[in-house]
Amino acid sequence: MPRQFLPALRGLLGTRAEDPPAPSVETKDLLAGGVYTSMAYAGVTNVWGTPGRADGWDLERVVIEGYERSIWTFKSVEAISKHPSTLPVQIGRGGDEQKFAETLEDHPLLRLLNVQANPLETGDVFMKRLSAQLLLSKKGVFIEKTYSRGGVLTRLDLLPPDRVEIIPDGENADYIKHFQFTNYRGQVRKLKPKDVIWLRDRHPTDPFSGVTPLEAAGLSIDLDVKARTYNISFIDNDGRPGGIVGIDLDGVDATEVDRIQKRLAPGAHNAGQLTLVGTGPGGVTYVDTSARPREMAYETLSSTTKNEILSAFGVYESVIGNASERTFNNADRDEWNFWSHTEIPHLNLIASAFDAELGEGWKLRFETNGVQALEFSRREARKEAREEWEAGLITLDEYRIIAGKPAFNVPQTRALWISPQKAPIPANEQDAAALGLAPEPGHCRTRARPATFSR
Repeated sequence: MPRQFLPALRGLLGTRAEDPPAPSVETKDLLAGGVYTSMAYAGVTNVWGTPGRADGWDLERVVIEGYERSIWTFKSVEAISKHPSTLPVQIGRGGDEQKFAETLEDHPLLRLLNVQANPLETGDVFMKRLSAQLLLSKKGVFIEKTYSRGGVLTRLDLLPPDRVEIIPDGENADYIKHFQFTNYRGQVRKLKPKDVIWLRDRHPTDPFSGVTPLEAAGLSIDLDVKARTYNISFIDNDGRPGGIVGIDLDGVDATEVDRIQKRLAPGAHNAGQLTLVGTGPGGVTYVDTSARPREMAYETLSSTTKNEILSAFGVYESVIGNASERTFNNADRDEWNFWSHTEIPHLNLIASAFDAELGEGWKLRFETNGVQALEFSRREARKEAREEWEAGLITLDEYRIIAGKPAFNVPQTRALWISPQKAPIPANEQDAAALGLAPEPGHCRTRARPATFSR
């Protein structure tokens, strides 16, 4: 077969002189329908020699058949993307992961991301769409930046990923020559790399591609959608009654038999009825058709695909609103795990895309101090610290620092108090004197030491 190119690369890339002869194209489709994965890239490479993995990703079909039709995919994306739209962003430097030592109160990014990103979208709408595209698009997210004549950032616009083409730079040392965007009227614009933020969860081997949970969950999503479609079709065409009574129809008029047989007409409105059929002379039987292995198979399949889809996105069922099988502590732990392992890394990835607009040392991040789920680990740390203080293992000042409160820094709070008598162990000689544990005047230090200092 002749060498074929993906549509996104057709006419843009050719075989380099030093390249070996191209192998025949091998088409691999993990879903037997190309819904969520399209990997017909054998022999088709960009100038860096890496497969164009993201070029065959049909985002429109992914959204229609995966996001809009699979309840678990929809809820997973919603659970993750709603937080970037509700949490304000802040810019600062220094400090720790909970609080900046210094913050900026006025910056163009703060106005764009917290208030109005562009004339059509407020900051929260913009951030939610950005987050959802990051989860759904293997190609990544493309954000066009617009500057004023004075060089001030004035607006941010999300470009449809399937309408953006990445043109690699094969002549210079840069990865990207420019971006090519085709608008809805068919007009093509070339965008300089400095005017576009290209955000993606990077592929481990292909710098031009991202990764999305939909790849790992593609088969499960397809099974979930098809199982639901199958059951809807079965219900619409099912003439199965709730039970069948077999009686002797010898001598019964044919018209009457036809009338009885019409009870088996397809349609959901006929399901569950009791139906009469003929069995022969003297026969009376009853068959219960209300329970079939088909329903049990669907229930198992539905539960399995749900767990696989939620696991791929890193979302717990209690996070999307169903905590019926969990205790309060387990649901609390699920929330903390979701934030720690899924949401916080997702927020940090989004925030890192805008750091290039800031000066050295400044960082943008989402303000998560008000998130109750993140208090779980802090409550556990404070609880452990209280137990250690009560056992005389740490000082009151050390506990207050762990609890996020300022230390008193007085002799009584710097000392270790040993249980059960709560006898203080001063930190130094000055504290010993303040605690009344200093040696008496004229007392020989070499014969007796009234106190042992903790430090």
